[in-house]
Amino acid sequence: MVEHTLGKGEVASSILALGSTSSLPNNSFYGGQQADIVPSTGGVLRSIYKEAQIGIEIVSLIDSESQVFVTGSEDKRDRAIALGMFDGLHLGHQSLVKEVVDYSDKNNLIPSAMTFRVPPIHWLSPETEIELLTSLDERLELFKSFGIEQVIIFDFPEISKLEAKDYFNNVLNDLLRAKFLVSGNNHFFGKNKQGNIDMLSIWAIQNGIKYKLIEPIEDANGNLISSSLIRKFLKEAKIREANQISGHNFLIVGELMNGKKLGRKLGFPTLNLKYPKDKVSLKFGVYGALTEIDGELLLSAANYGIRPTVGVNPEPLLESHLLFLDEEYINKLEKLKEGDKLKVYLIDFIRAERKFNSIEELKAEIQQDCKQIRNVFSGLHGV
Repeated sequence: MVEHTLGKGEVASSILALGSTSSLPNNSFYGGQQADIVPSTGGVLRSIYKEAQIGIEIVSLIDSESQVFVTGSEDKRDRAIALGMFDGLHLGHQSLVKEVVDYSDKNNLIPSAMTFRVPPIHWLSPETEIELLTSLDERLELFKSFGIEQVIIFDFPEISKLEAKDYFNNVLNDLLRAKFLVSGNNHFFGKNKQGNIDMLSIWAIQNGIKYKLIEPIEDANGNLISSSLIRKFLKEAKIREANQISGHNFLIVGELMNGKKLGRKLGFPTLNLKYPKDKVSLKFGVYGALTEIDGELLLSAANYGIRPTVGVNPEPLLESHLLFLDEEYINKLEKLKEGDKLKVYLIDFIRAERKFNSIEELKAEIQQDCKQIRNVFSGLHGV
C-alpha cells in the first residue's frame, strides 16, 4: 500500500484520460503527407500530417496504447478549433478549450487547438527574451488533460506569409475542415496581422462555420488573468497564486540527466532534470512538488538552482527528491535512463537557495525542508 501517491484525478493538475480516434486532413490544398510517429512524455504521440510549405503539423494526442491506428482508416469528422498561442494554458485559455470540447461532444467534431512551435515574438522581436510558461511538450500534455484530441502546430515564418483570406479559406476551411472556431479578442492572423476577429466572424458566417468570441476573465482581485501576470507571480515565487489563476499546478517537463550523485551521498537521492530552454526563470530555491512516475504523482522536495554549497552548477538544474519510496517505485526508478522525460508539478515555495557553511548544515536544512513539505501536504492521502 502506497499512501503517499496521488492518483491522476486527485489534484488540480490531474492528467485526464482520453479516448478517441486519429485523423488525417481530407483534400489537402497543399498536398501534405502523413508524418512520422514522434516521442512524447506520455509514450508516443502520432504526428498525422505535416506540410513544410505552410509550416503546419497536426499531432494526435490519443494514447497509442489504448488506440489502434490502421493505415487508411481516416477519421471523417470535421474539427472544432481553439485559436491562439496558449502559453501556460491558464483559466482564460481553458475557457476557450472548454467551448471547443463541449461543442465537439454535442456535434461529433474533433476537439482541436492550435499553437506555435516557437512563439511569434521570437521572429517579430528577436531582441526580446523568450520566457515561456510552457514548452511545446508541456502544452501538449496540458491540452490532452483538458480534452483536446488534436493540436495544430504552426511554424510562424511559413504560416505568416499567407494572406489572411488564403489562411482562412485554404487552411481553416479546406485543410482543417473547421466547423466551429473560438478565439479571444486579441486574435490576429495572416500576413502582417491582416486578419482580425471581425473578419474572422464575417468569413465564418459566409462559409457556414460557427464562430464564438470569448472575453478575458478576471481573478478574485479583479485582475485580468494573463500569461504576463502568471509570469510575474512565478518570478516572485508566488507559486500558489500562479497555480490558482492557471487552473493547474506549474508543470515542468524535463529530460533526465546523469548527475554526480551528490544528493545520494548526502542521504537525499534526486532525479536531475534539464530545465527546458526558453522557459520562464524561477526564483532559485526549494519547492514542494509532485513528480510523476508511471502515472502516479509522488510527493517531492524539488530544488531549482545552481547548488552553491557543493560547487556552482553552470546552468540551473531541477532536482527532485521523492519523499517516500517503497520497493515498487524503487524498481520503476531503476528503469529510468538519461534522456527520459519526466513531469514535475510545483505546488509551493519553501525557501530561497543559499550557500551553507558546511555539508552538515546543508543536510540539516534539507531535513527541515522535507518536514515542511510533508506538513504542506498533510491533508492529502494521510501524508
